[in-house]
Amino acid sequence: MRTLVIADNDLFARWVTVCLASAGHHVLVMAPGAHRLTRLSRHCRAHTAGPGQALLRQPDASLLERIDRYCREHTLEAAVPADLPAALLLARGRDRLTIPTLFPVSDAALIERFHDKWEFNGLLRTLGLPTPRTWLWNGIADVERGAWDFPLMLKPPRGEGGVGVRRVDSRSALSNVLGPYGEQHGWPILAQEFIPGRDIDLSVLADRGRIVAWTVQQSPTGQPGDLEFLQHPRVLEIGAALVRATGYHGIAHFDLRIDDRTGQPLFLEANPRFWGSLRHSLWSGVNFPALGLALARGQDAGIHFRPVVGPCRDPGFSIRSSVHALLQGRLRPDRWSSATEAGWRCHLSDPIPEIWQRLRLLGEGRKKQEALRT
Repeated sequence: MRTLVIADNDLFARWVTVCLASAGHHVLVMAPGAHRLTRLSRHCRAHTAGPGQALLRQPDASLLERIDRYCREHTLEAAVPADLPAALLLARGRDRLTIPTLFPVSDAALIERFHDKWEFNGLLRTLGLPTPRTWLWNGIADVERGAWDFPLMLKPPRGEGGVGVRRVDSRSALSNVLGPYGEQHGWPILAQEFIPGRDIDLSVLADRGRIVAWTVQQSPTGQPGDLEFLQHPRVLEIGAALVRATGYHGIAHFDLRIDDRTGQPLFLEANPRFWGSLRHSLWSGVNFPALGLALARGQDAGIHFRPVVGPCRDPGFSIRSSVHALLQGRLRPDRWSSATEAGWRCHLSDPIPEIWQRLRLLGEGRKKQEALRT
């Protein structure tokens, strides 16, 4: 199938492209920026400059016409939004597009409600689903009126990727950080009860209120590239209850935390879009983008889904660790699972984005060193 991936976020665009190409799709990408990693991937058959994030958040008629015209000119059969702005764009403007297959997305109002942490918290409380105590501060006066239990987690209500998430452990620490935090991230500020425990994530593909594919993951080392997929019936149970109650349709990734005091999971926030560790799901055997397109075409995506368990880390090229293992008489480094092997082969078969990323990081490191010297 000839498929267009639309995105502003390069990480999401890259791995959605890889997922679709691995399932046999001919992938074209519409995204801003001429030197992004997605364009360097051999899986990206063509790249066209697209609008930035601010414009993608609006149901702009000219933008939708441009997408529709591009799809007609290149005989594209499907469109996939790889990040939140693109999902909102297609949710608001799907009636203006003539492309045969659109990736499943919920109504824009529900996507917005999931994305906004305060709105999502209110939804959870209405449904009686577990979540930490949460408050919305609109200004300094709201903070001064409350008698807060510390630690607290501060977050921008509509932030992504962990930007602005900060823990404060005391009233004095809060007083010191609040002014600079408000200047940097703006008001209102979301304050959430800190839950002692460990993070756990649930990723789902839903068909109008029914989960048809999922993964549950944790990071055993705390490193984002090192994951463990597992079965957790309670996490899946409350995730299914949320999806069913809202009639959610499409892709979502939920951040939860297991409370050490009770052993029970609590919802922290929702991401109604693809997620940064999508590649780990692919390497472990769950191709969410391909399953979503199958669902959009009226197929039973659940037929092609099998729950996965086991470790998966992003090995990159694993040059140093592989040489170290060979010197010790081992063919592979420690914790080298079949999913990690799949990731290693994925990088080797598409090396340019990885090489370019490392060179870019090396260049940024040298610039920082030069700045410190001056």
